[in-house]
Order: sequence, then C-alpha cells, then structure tokens
Amino acid sequence: MSRFVLGNCIDVMTRIPDNAIDFILTDPPYLVGFRDRSGRTIAGDKNR
Repeated sequence: MSRFVLGNCIDVMTRIPDNAIDFILTDPPYLVGFRDRSGRTIAGDKNR
C-alpha cells in the first residue's frame, strides 16, 4: 500500500510504527535566503 503523508516531520514520524517505512522523500527549503561569501544571492530565492 502506498500512502503520502504531509506534515511536520517530528509530529508525523512519532505516529508511525517501527519498521513500517520503506522510503521517505523530503523537500526542505534548501538555500532559503542564501548569500555566498561575496554577498551574491540566488535568482528567484525570495522565500524567507
């Protein structure tokens, strides 16, 4: 059985029984507000 669960990792995972998961896909907001050493930012990175 496949199932998608959306929520806060800490809240959701505490309700899942041990040995019940084969695969977890995460998509955290990498590089939110990123600035390199010279002060440059990434185009389109406006989510803060």
